[in-house]
Amino acid sequence: METQTDKGSSSAEKYRILVATDFSDLGSLAFAEAISLARRNPYAELHVVAVVDKEASEIVPLQDRRASLVQITDHMRERLIAETNRMLGPDPSRRVPSTVHIRLGKIAEQIAGLAGEISADLVVVGTHGRRGVRHLLLGSVAERTVRLSPCAVLVVRPKDTHVLDNLPTIEPPCAACLKTREETQGQQWWCEVHRQEPGEFHAFSYSRRLDEPAVPAPYY
Repeated sequence: METQTDKGSSSAEKYRILVATDFSDLGSLAFAEAISLARRNPYAELHVVAVVDKEASEIVPLQDRRASLVQITDHMRERLIAETNRMLGPDPSRRVPSTVHIRLGKIAEQIAGLAGEISADLVVVGTHGRRGVRHLLLGSVAERTVRLSPCAVLVVRPKDTHVLDNLPTIEPPCAACLKTREETQGQQWWCEVHRQEPGEFHAFSYSRRLDEPAVPAPYY
């Protein structure tokens, strides 16, 4: 564990954010979100952890995997300090009190255990929502961290609008049904055709901004 910066505030005021990184693009996305949250809170304290799993972790460079644990952790410590400094940026006014941690063991268990040790208020981890090799580190680990963590967990993932591509298309409302509901003031919901045909009812959908005047909910 190594402290990067320190600002004065009592322990009771601290809001501790723990972010786990694996030095990937996705890890950087979670890291950036944690920094953004920390900068919004004057009492925030950022903790950054990289977990070394000598047998399975992808964050250990291939050439280091046969080295001693001391060499591995020393290498990871220097790498994590450099990454933390890079993510925080050179502007002193935008830096937040930060501490880096290197842990050895199972990743989710170590993240959750460290969260308990530092009395973290929030844990930030990344996930891509897919299966595969990377799921070993940032898929199942995120899921297990949520289960084990003693505090709230924010799971960060890249925005992907294509996730909606395979969802069924919502059927548009029947114009005759809408007219029937308006004319009967909601006493009749279905037009003559849909009253006679068996099948699924139309879906109901309603959205409104709370800072706009209320309008009657449409019948779909």
